[in-house]
Amino acid sequence: MPVGIYFSPPSLDEATYNSIREKVEANGPWPAVGMLHHSCFTEGPKLAVYEIWESQEAMDKFGQERLMPVMKELNFDAGEPAIVSIINMLQA
Repeated sequence: MPVGIYFSPPSLDEATYNSIREKVEANGPWPAVGMLHHSCFTEGPKLAVYEIWESQEAMDKFGQERLMPVMKELNFDAGEPAIVSIINMLQA
């Protein structure tokens, strides 16, 4: 079952987002295997990220192998994300 993940860290700005994204993209295919959607958007004065994955397993693998090492390297704490089950998804 597809899952969504929503990150809304208190201090994500465009420079930090781009640094994380560039390092993640350099370490493997982008979009990552199993990723169905990725968006970064403004949320007041900061940025937030929303992704949809084909499965919890695919999301966990990406997080453990590619995303978390980059965030640790950059000393960035994204906080606790919200994870939801996707019931319906429409792609235009």
